[in-house]
Amino acid sequence: MVTHTQYGRSMIEMLGVLTVAGILSIGALKTFSHVLAQYKTNQDIEDYTFFINGILQNRDIIFKANEYHIGQQLVYLDIIPRRWKNEGTTFYDGEGREIFPYVPISRINIEYRLKTSRQQKSSLLFCQKLWANVLIPYADALYQVYIITDEKVNYYWGDNFCNSRKPCFSSLSIPQIIDECSLCLDSSQCKFNFTFK
Repeated sequence: MVTHTQYGRSMIEMLGVLTVAGILSIGALKTFSHVLAQYKTNQDIEDYTFFINGILQNRDIIFKANEYHIGQQLVYLDIIPRRWKNEGTTFYDGEGREIFPYVPISRINIEYRLKTSRQQKSSLLFCQKLWANVLIPYADALYQVYIITDEKVNYYWGDNFCNSRKPCFSSLSIPQIIDECSLCLDSSQCKFNFTFK
């Protein structure tokens, strides 16, 4: 014969199991969210690497066109990543960040607008990965990099153009890169401008 206390015990055990399952689900959800964010960032890094490689390989063609706005030219050269969208002279990456390529004088400039309100939390990680995995490998091809936030503009120079008065872009340590990228967190705008000679 089953007593009322046995029912009570079973109900308490079931609530305990549900509580443990809920806690495990929350942990799994956080882990999944983190892995998904990492995956998206890695996809973005691959896209940016593809884009910069294409620009550097077609540099002579881009300069010969003698155009300031080069967006349509880059579409024609087929060096725009498949996940990016194009609106006139501006591109949008997989996360909606703006990329504005243009050619003033004899340099190719690429302006990345890293922050919008919906990307505030992911901007720091993306900035660090972009800096370390995309820009530093191209330090010898870079002329200048500058970071624009609400309060200041920080300038850095490529390996062939830096000196004692012009800080080298590639010589920044990981903590310095994190500090530079952290400027974006408290700013309503965060733009990187990369200039290739």
